[in-house]
Amino acid sequence: MSTDMIASSDAKTQEIYAGWENVPRHLKTRSGWNSLFRKVRKGEEPSATVATMKTMRLECADVEYEVPGHTWSLYQHSQTEPIKKTPLNVARQQFWEIFGHTNERSKLIRWTKGDWIEDEFGEMAWDSEVDVAGWKTFSKEWFTKPKCIDHDMGREIYGVFGAENSCYLLIDLDLHKQPLQLFLQRLAVLLVAFHGKFRCHFQVSDENAGGVHIIFYFGKRSPLKGRLRWFERTLAQIDEQFPECEFLRRQRGGSRKLNIEVYPNPAKAHRLPLARERTMLLDKPLELVSRRGRQSQDIVGYMNWLNDPNRSFMSKKNVYGYIVGRLDLSCSSSASNVASLTCKKLSSKNDASNNATSKNPPSDFEPQSPEKQTGSSKRSYPLKGKTRGAIIGFWQRGEPGHFGNLNSAIYVTLMALMAEGCNRKHAVDVVMQYARDLPNPNLSSRLPDRLPEIEPIVERDSLKIWNSGINGTWNRSAARWSEIGFRVDNKSTWAVSGSTPDVVVDCEEVLFSDQERKLIVNELAPLIVGTKQALKPEKQAEVERAVAYFLRFVRCCDREIPVHGLPGILSGFKLNFGQHEKQRRFFKKLTKWKWIYVRADYYHPAKHGGKAAKGRARSYGIGEAMIGKFPLLRKKREQKEWSYILSSTFCETDGNDLQISSFDDQMSDISVSNESQKSSNTCN
Repeated sequence: MSTDMIASSDAKTQEIYAGWENVPRHLKTRSGWNSLFRKVRKGEEPSATVATMKTMRLECADVEYEVPGHTWSLYQHSQTEPIKKTPLNVARQQFWEIFGHTNERSKLIRWTKGDWIEDEFGEMAWDSEVDVAGWKTFSKEWFTKPKCIDHDMGREIYGVFGAENSCYLLIDLDLHKQPLQLFLQRLAVLLVAFHGKFRCHFQVSDENAGGVHIIFYFGKRSPLKGRLRWFERTLAQIDEQFPECEFLRRQRGGSRKLNIEVYPNPAKAHRLPLARERTMLLDKPLELVSRRGRQSQDIVGYMNWLNDPNRSFMSKKNVYGYIVGRLDLSCSSSASNVASLTCKKLSSKNDASNNATSKNPPSDFEPQSPEKQTGSSKRSYPLKGKTRGAIIGFWQRGEPGHFGNLNSAIYVTLMALMAEGCNRKHAVDVVMQYARDLPNPNLSSRLPDRLPEIEPIVERDSLKIWNSGINGTWNRSAARWSEIGFRVDNKSTWAVSGSTPDVVVDCEEVLFSDQERKLIVNELAPLIVGTKQALKPEKQAEVERAVAYFLRFVRCCDREIPVHGLPGILSGFKLNFGQHEKQRRFFKKLTKWKWIYVRADYYHPAKHGGKAAKGRARSYGIGEAMIGKFPLLRKKREQKEWSYILSSTFCETDGNDLQISSFDDQMSDISVSNESQKSSNTCN
């Protein structure tokens, strides 16, 4: 689009560019010239203005239109003069580009006293007199470079929201209301996994720390979603080795989601690095510098370390000791462990004061491997509904899965064998044979050369299980496995599946009337693809095809349809049904229009006091507004049903017992009956 001329309130008409994509490269804002170490001369008038267009909607007329939103003044190169480059200016510009410019700048959070209160007119207003210190969100205040300078100078503490792109990631490893041992285990595992990689460094409070920030700097800007997917895959690999750290949590449907806070996040802000009363752990704890008569963060030293290709790192042991020595143990949920770590905390402060640096950190600091833990039977296994798949995955495919180590798999497999009714000696032989046949020797350091060390563990666990017995849950699981033909001690039965067969959608195509198509376009399409995309004919057609297929699916499905199953049902269409609210409203719309109805509304089989933890299950049928589009289904009695009846015990008899006359006898009886009826009519 070419430049637009919009009337200005000034006496002269000023050129305004509608959108940044239309601004020529020789025009920049004040901050744009500052990033090139030039500044606009005093008294210079703007050469042009750029306005971002904002979409407005007139509900009464159902019309959308665009109006100019925020505006910026633009200047030419001839209106500027150079700024002297100093190490401080260069470092501040780089810090701004990394942590400020790439994030969302139209809103921010600030640690301050005061609060938002409701005034006499019912509107929210800021009251700085309220003596409440904490994080406050300012959704209409822009985060600018001067605010960024105030942050590194220690005058203010700011936080930023994420945007589409980023060149860093930040883990907020929180101790608040977390078990202390879980926090320490997570810290140790992450420290070993990422130390010396991706310019990994740490920020921790000087005292009474409630956690630690782990920062990764990648150098180049890239889409945030891609970086988060990569990081989630990396954490998934770590989580398989150390499942007790619980970096990921399982959701409905089997998917996994991050169980720790990772930033930048467009919906949630995080504290900027180099904050007041915080210390950076690089090759050593970053010391404060004196600037303009006050102590502030050494932003020059920080940026020099990030840009140095030959940077060195604080040793893992010293980083761990420095962080543990400054933790506020009282904010942990496991207060009983506080006293036991007091001595360790004091010694950690002394160790960290050495500030040792090393490019090759010592290998003596390692988190305890799960396989080294004693008493595998004491561990709780999160295998509800997943035991059969976990056993098959571990012994047949060599996947750690839910077990994470050999000892855990041995113990659970022995319990399953006892539930099946195996004797102890047979169970021990089965497990030892499975250990010999394991396809992945990396599951244990005792494979494959130290197998004799495994047999005492199997004997010990089997004695404990057969002496103490198992609970009813195992018996019910074994009964279910027996129904589908699965046995733990027989690998030839491991290919069976107890999953529900897919629904075959084989009914007639659905054609919508103009009125029905209008409902889909005006109400369902904006819900599924958004208001703007719903105006495109190809999107409208895709939504219409998806609705038609879903109605056919409901017609052919004789079981319940979960709301969260909608993305799988409509996976063949180029539509996004990932949000639960979108799925729920889709069902609600079709039910409201009487296109479908709830045929059965019930709870899952009785457990947890009569109700399942997952809530309701509903089966649906075609509603009265759509039933005319589907012909009635005819019930066909299959031949095998008659075969079953004739082969049953109550049919094991001959014709004499049933007293069924032959065909000729029946025909003669009919003729005799007809003659007698004629004679009676004649007499009358």
